[in-house]
Amino acid sequence: MKYGAYVLASLVGVLSACSPAADPVGRGGFHFKVDNPLSSDLLDQGFNCAVPGVGGIGSPKPENDTARPGPPDLPVAGSDTQPVNMGSKVTDGQKAGTSGSYRVQCTVKGSSTYTVEITDLLGPNTSEFAASTSGETSLRMTGSINAATGEGTGKVYVRTTETNAVSPNTNCTLKVLTDEDDASSFRVKRGSVDMTFVCPDNTPATAQLSRCETRGTITLDDCLEE
Repeated sequence: MKYGAYVLASLVGVLSACSPAADPVGRGGFHFKVDNPLSSDLLDQGFNCAVPGVGGIGSPKPENDTARPGPPDLPVAGSDTQPVNMGSKVTDGQKAGTSGSYRVQCTVKGSSTYTVEITDLLGPNTSEFAASTSGETSLRMTGSINAATGEGTGKVYVRTTETNAVSPNTNCTLKVLTDEDDASSFRVKRGSVDMTFVCPDNTPATAQLSRCETRGTITLDDCLEE
């Protein structure tokens, strides 16, 4: 009887060792602003943004490991100064408010070129600059980043209660932040990235004759690596 129990326990151990590892539970946050375009081409045509707004997930509560308060910085037009505070992250499945939960579905893979995909980053709009009546906000994106330069392009789609869906008409500019102690080291690796985005030409679903610019920050960790 003891031998049978030993064999059974050994078999369970072998099966457990052979089982595939569970997917990581994604963590992420973002903050963005939808506002009038700065592109001279759009301004010359008389375009403005009919539905400006702000969205954010992961602030004002700070990250435990940095203790930095929110809200995070946003990239500044015409400046190469990178944001310092990216805000905190939420975890996929984490309780959001009194009901519902956050969704964080992301992939960061590659080596010399990184592919970043966010299929779902959604939750209550916790931006300090959002209206108190603002409800849910979300961000989706696909893009690629050159590991040597920390720069890339992609498409970033955002949404708030006020703006509804805002979709890019052209590629967005992506820039990975550098390490605070080493300006030559970019904060991107398989599964995680800290970056900014600027999308100069976007169409809001509720005002399709207007044009907006979106700019913001994205911080991801524990994403899928394949």
